Amino acid sequence: MAKPMLGAKLLTKMFRKNSITIQIIRFSFHCVALCLLLYAVLVGN
Repeated sequence: MAKPMLGAKLLTKMFRKNSITIQIIRFSFHCVALCLLLYAVLVGN
């Protein structure tokens, strides 16, 4: 439990420094989510 919390604190520090990093991470996260969603739909059908 301690390690994830430490990682989260580190990430928030990084996020505060540059909002560009947040946008890149958000963009990549959305891309991965969309890919997983499409994969799930294709496999489901």
